[in-house]
Amino acid sequence: MRHVGTQTCRTRRDEERQHRGSAAADRLGTETFAVVARVLSGAERDEYYAKQSAVQRQFADYQRNTRRVIPVIEL
Repeated sequence: MRHVGTQTCRTRRDEERQHRGSAAADRLGTETFAVVARVLSGAERDEYYAKQSAVQRQFADYQRNTRRVIPVIEL
């Protein structure tokens, strides 16, 4: 984590460290089930981000307006 002024900025490495193989629980309707979170990278991340952006244009807009690569987490 980096500190800039009074803000704490999370780096991609921090996000990957936090989410790599993290176990969690998710809920779909009334059913709860165990999931494992995985940070996607490279071409795999780009493919899924493009699919999401095609469905919800605000994702593409957000990526265009920032310099960082927005993480994609697979459950």
